[in-house]
Order: sequence, then C-alpha cells, then structure tokens
Amino acid sequence: MNQPLFMLDKFRTQPTIVLGTTGYGKTEFLLSQCIQDSLKNRPVFFLDGKCEIDTMHKLYYYTTYTANRWRTQQNITRAKQGLPLYPMKRFYSFFPVPNLDQYTYSWNPLLCSMLNIDDVAEAFFNAYSLPTRQDTDGTYYTDRQREVFKKLLSALNASGLAYNTQDVRVVLEYEDMLDALSKFIKGAGVEFYADLVRIRNANKKEFRKDMQGLINHLMQFRHWSLNSYNPAIQFDQLLATDAVVYIGLPLNMQNSFMRSVGNILINQLKALSGAIQANSGNRRLANVTIDEAGSFVDNAFVDWVCKVRSSGMLLTLACQGIADLEEVGKGFSERILINTPHTVVFNPRCLKTAKWFSGLSGTEQIRTYAANVKSEENEDISETGAGTLKLAAADRVPAESLMHLQMGQCMFKPGVKVGRAFRMASPYLPKPELGEWVNFTRQYYPEVEAVQKGLNLVPLLNQVRRQVGSKVLANA
Repeated sequence: MNQPLFMLDKFRTQPTIVLGTTGYGKTEFLLSQCIQDSLKNRPVFFLDGKCEIDTMHKLYYYTTYTANRWRTQQNITRAKQGLPLYPMKRFYSFFPVPNLDQYTYSWNPLLCSMLNIDDVAEAFFNAYSLPTRQDTDGTYYTDRQREVFKKLLSALNASGLAYNTQDVRVVLEYEDMLDALSKFIKGAGVEFYADLVRIRNANKKEFRKDMQGLINHLMQFRHWSLNSYNPAIQFDQLLATDAVVYIGLPLNMQNSFMRSVGNILINQLKALSGAIQANSGNRRLANVTIDEAGSFVDNAFVDWVCKVRSSGMLLTLACQGIADLEEVGKGFSERILINTPHTVVFNPRCLKTAKWFSGLSGTEQIRTYAANVKSEENEDISETGAGTLKLAAADRVPAESLMHLQMGQCMFKPGVKVGRAFRMASPYLPKPELGEWVNFTRQYYPEVEAVQKGLNLVPLLNQVRRQVGSKVLANA
C-alpha cells in the first residue's frame, strides 16, 4: 500500500491503453509518463485531440524549462572547469490554426528524409477522407489520384526541389502551371513528369474532374505552418534528440481537417517505426502519446500497434471509453484492446467500459456462508446454529467499483501475469504560475533561405495571373 509502482522499459515497449472520462486525471497520468521519459533524455511526441493550452504549458514547464534552468546552472560551473557544456533541451509546439500562430512551429507533411516518396504519399493518402467516418464529405481518393500524387511528388523530389501542399494543389488545379513545371524538373524527375503529363493529356476533362476531390482536400492545408520549405518539426531528425513535441489539433474547430492532419502525423510515425525496425542500429526509445486517440486513428492503425514494440516506441493511447474506439470501424475496438497489453482505467462513467475491464481482471474464489434454518408451523424462521460453507466465483474488480473511482484514482492491469489489478493514485502536476518561462512562445518569421530554395508555385501563379490581367488566386 502507498508504494510507487515501477515498470521496466522492456514491458513499456508493449502498448498501453488509458480509458476514462474527462476530468478524472487521464491527461495528468499521460503527462507524468512523458515527463519521466523526458528526464531520461528520450524524445517525446504528445498528440492532443483536446488541444488544451494548459496541457502544453505543463508539458513545457516540467520537461523543458526546468531542465534548461538546471543545465544553465551546471554549464556555468562546467565552463569554468573547461568541460563540454550541456546542450539545451528543445521544445516544439504545433497548432495549424490562425489564432494560435504565436505558439506554432512549422511542419511539412510532404517532407521526410528518412522515408521514401511512396511512404510519404501513403501517409498522406491514408488520412484522406476516411470512408468509415459518418462526417466525411464523400470525396474518397481514387487509384488515379493516388498515381498522379505519387508521380508528381517523385518528379519534384528527384529534381531536388523543396515543395509543399499548396505547390501540389496549384499544379493539379491549373493546367498552365503543370506545363510551366517542366522548367523546374531535371535529372531523374523527367521520367516521372513525362508520365504525369501523359496521364493528363489522355483525357484532360476527366483528369480535372477526377482530381477535384484531391484539390479540395489540399485546399484545407493552407496554413503557413504546413507549407514551410524548411520545417522545424522533422520527426526523423528529432528521434535522435531529447526534444519534446506537443501537437494540438482542436477537433471542435475543423473536424475533418484536424483529423486528416492527425492521421498524417500518426501514419508518418508508423512509417518511421518501420524504417527504424529495418535499421536496428538507430533503435532508440521514444515516448509517443496520443490523447483522444479515437478521434485520429483508423483501422490500419491496429497493424502498427501490433508491430510497434520492436521499434522502440513507447506507445500510449488514451480515449474516454470503448464507444470511442467502436466509432472508428467494425471490430476496431476488439483488435485495439487485444493488442494493448497494459490497461489503465479511470472512472469511465460508462457501464460497458467498466464491465469490460471487470471481465479483463478475471474472477476469484470467495467464501460464502449459509445458515441452516427450521420453521415450525405458525412460528418465525430461526437458525439452528449449523450451516454450510461454499466457494463461489466473484469479479476481482466489480464494475460498480470502477464507477465510483474518485478524481485521480485509477485501476492498472499490466500485461504481465499478476494476481489482480492494482489500484493507484495518479500524480497531479500543479499548474505553473505565469512567469519568465512563457517566453518560449514563438513568433513566425518567414525564412529567407527557405523561400529562395523552395518551388514557390503559389506566388508564381499570382504573378502570372497579374500579368495576364486575371484575378489573383484567393487566399494564396
């Protein structure tokens, strides 16, 4: 009783699922795991579907600000002794919405040096309008869209060009810009570009009609943070550091768009874990935490959960209950729950989730006593003093007890074989007072070098339109 619980890394490489309703300490538990991994100089990636600024502040304060304050003090002494200085821990936050620009770093979903172009394209397409969701707009991708997208990215990549989502959109939307692209293509990119033009020329009318759904999807990615030619957030590079990355995607603002961005992020992490598995020399433990996971993941996500252990990623998924997972697709919740050996449950306020965990925890034999009684005519029933003892099966963790867990209390069922689930008190991190530490907020300034080396088709299109007297592209 009242003892801390320790878990070895070899067990933490097995995925963990955290269930519980809002307000009972689920996020605090996730933060405590992230902070402990950060203290071990491991990279941390926190994907937050609630997009709470207070959560980001806590993550920054307890992982980065306090660590850098200590390192700064130590560096003063080390400098006097002529010793190498400790590098400062880096913190990156990502919010692709205009009202949070002061916090946002840049991330380009089409650039990743560790992955080949097919993996990058698949990561993008796997997040494009999920057919299993009821709130999608029906513009599911076609085989032609997938082929054109891959050939265009391959042509640009083989030509050594930096590009972004809006460059791709402009090429697909305007016929003259696809023709003008020939000036930029060189080397191995010529063959891919020739195939792309050949597909377009076979039936120009059908080509434009078929591309329209993809063009509409790309139009959502107009925020500057998604279109940097020199992105600050590059997962493949950050995996080798002790950086902390917080990604806030407010689903209540632009549901389908935020879900798409979240899926691209997750799909890139999936692809990166595959690349790490193929090169075991780069294997390094990294914390990957997904809060409100039911909002982002798709059916293909289960395959990653099955294989993530050997990649060195410490994966933790959190959602409010089993119902959130069932909304993703048929059979999804069962597959996720089977492949996440470690389970943490806060008060779910959902009888279905409570009964599931109760069944997972198993039963135990308990003793029941029954007294023998006699009854005379017109007399009350009375005990004889004798009785029987029986053994009966009972739930180790009754579902009703889960429904009465207080704030901060949770039940933990590890994947290793133990007699019963543990009842725990999750740590609570005090909200840091506002002070000098809030200076981490970042103002966006366009990088001159990045603009010079980029393809920059959107400004070029506007320039062409002005020259011919056409209307400048809106919102470019």
